[in-house]
Amino acid sequence: MKSGIYDLKIEADYGGDTSSAFRTIELNVKGGSATVNGNWWGFNIYIILALILLASLNIYIIYHLEKNKIKRALLEEEQFIKRHKFSFLTVSFFLILGVLVYYLSLANFLPEIPLYFYYLILGVLLLMTLFLGRNKKRNK
Repeated sequence: MKSGIYDLKIEADYGGDTSSAFRTIELNVKGGSATVNGNWWGFNIYIILALILLASLNIYIIYHLEKNKIKRALLEEEQFIKRHKFSFLTVSFFLILGVLVYYLSLANFLPEIPLYFYYLILGVLLLMTLFLGRNKKRNK
């Protein structure tokens, strides 16, 4: 086959019931392999943009209708985060370390120690840090 735009027709027959579908496709042939590009982008981009605009309008209307409730909820969240920022930062730090250990192990950068030993060490350090942080808060 040659590169070009083709009309594709598919027919299926199962137990006497026949179904068919039609689509225009673009076929690109290079070096013995072919790729198919469907003609869907021009149509779907308008639907996607319309949905994004509708979602944005919806969020804007909800914000203006519920502005006071949102401000109160944000104040409560801010107070919660201020109270527990040490715990949040500690947990996120160890999550990042865990992902780093995982990817360094995949890259064969770490010694040939089983991966769960690294996670065990990180878990013990996390528990110690949280325990020390809780004791520090109690002593204040």
